[in-house]
Amino acid sequence: MIPLPDSLALHRGRPTFFSVAYDWKGAEEWSLYVDLARDGRIQALNYQGPHRSIWPVWFELLSRAAEGLMPDEARRLSTADLLLHLQDLADGAEDWHAVLDALEEEVPWGLPLVNVPLYLMSEALRDYQGRVRSHSEYHRRPSETLICRCFGLYSGQIEEMLLKDPSLDLLKVGEETRAGAGCASCLDDIEEAIDDARDRLGVDPTVVDANYLVAGLYQAQLVLKIDEALSQMPLARGLFITSLEGHQLELMGNIETSDSLAQIIENEIREKIGARIRVKVTPAS
Repeated sequence: MIPLPDSLALHRGRPTFFSVAYDWKGAEEWSLYVDLARDGRIQALNYQGPHRSIWPVWFELLSRAAEGLMPDEARRLSTADLLLHLQDLADGAEDWHAVLDALEEEVPWGLPLVNVPLYLMSEALRDYQGRVRSHSEYHRRPSETLICRCFGLYSGQIEEMLLKDPSLDLLKVGEETRAGAGCASCLDDIEEAIDDARDRLGVDPTVVDANYLVAGLYQAQLVLKIDEALSQMPLARGLFITSLEGHQLELMGNIETSDSLAQIIENEIREKIGARIRVKVTPAS
């Protein structure tokens, strides 16, 4: 263990706000929290885990080295870079010089093979960048409104979440998409989008589980009614139900799919059953 004075542990603890987090569950359990500014640069990096460990020193070094970097720049940091950063800090601060001495005694055989803080940051940023939609998707989603620029939340995603969970609210949207956790300027827009989608889709906000009534039917009854309605639709022959969550119906089959087919089925179900159901049709692989 390398001792880290409390005066140097400035980034220890779970922050109130962060953009993305990643957990490590090995011999020790660690969590890393990364907060990104509106321009995409790393604004803060915090960590949580056992005090008596080799890693708090490396977490603190990483927190200082990564601040102000773009994600791709931060992911190129290495253990050697952090060690150089430590040497710079040790030149100007007695506490950091003591840490450097302790580190040299702790790992005389060399640097750690896997640097947990660097690994957690790399995975967290990869996860973050993988989830965020590119704004070039404006051209692919012309009928939708971009609600959250930081995390690429569109109005259509809110509709999809609402159909699966009629009790959807601001908190649940944030937990699912992280929207609102960046600059937070879109919080009112998210709530307004939820209300608009609920009115447009006719979804009951008092529903809290999957056994609620849709058109007076429980889910099992609704599945049977939908299956019966599909059997009477020539265009839907060959399709079968793969899932029904709330108002969201997923179908699969050996059939050429299109948005217009899903719309036709939605209209037919509404006419035959009286239920507003969002339909997604997937071709069988």
